[in-house]
Amino acid sequence: MNATRPSCPNRASQWARTIPLEIFKTERHGWGVRAAHAVPAGKILGYFTGNILPRNKAQKLDLDRRDRWKRDMASAPSGTRVLDQRSYLFDLDMDEDPDSRGRVDRPSQYTIDSWNQGNWTRFLNHSCEPALRVCNVMVESPEPYLGRLAFVALRDIDAGTELTIDYNPRHPGERSSPMEGEETQPCLCGAELCRGWIKA
Repeated sequence: MNATRPSCPNRASQWARTIPLEIFKTERHGWGVRAAHAVPAGKILGYFTGNILPRNKAQKLDLDRRDRWKRDMASAPSGTRVLDQRSYLFDLDMDEDPDSRGRVDRPSQYTIDSWNQGNWTRFLNHSCEPALRVCNVMVESPEPYLGRLAFVALRDIDAGTELTIDYNPRHPGERSSPMEGEETQPCLCGAELCRGWIKA
């Protein structure tokens, strides 16, 4: 991709966001994010931020959080909402391009944890028909291969529409069922083409 073209994600991702966003309480999914103004397709709205961890430490943290969540769920009184910390980890060195999956030839792999610190992007909810996609962009960094995760509008988005991402993006041929051995839970996104499950 030509990094000198204005449409290059690596270049466009460095421009300031000009569209105001609102964090709001949704009816079914806790907090969410919506655009205060219309968003054109292809617009980069921001980066996922938080603590950058080596992948092996992030995987251990994820397992610890899953165990804690399961214990809390088992001991919580019926009808009590249990804080779920599992969804705040995001792998940094892979985007939604199916061709990028499975590449492990890089010397280091990283994950971003936004549980303790982050920005508006940690309030993005899941949808099987998302408004945004995640794109790994390369900007100046002290670490080789340490890109940034940018959120890009998949289509024109009307003002007031909730901004969502697909928590489990897959190649179109894989979307109908989870991968073998993958722990899942029912999806409640409400999209017309909801696949009915989401990775737990």
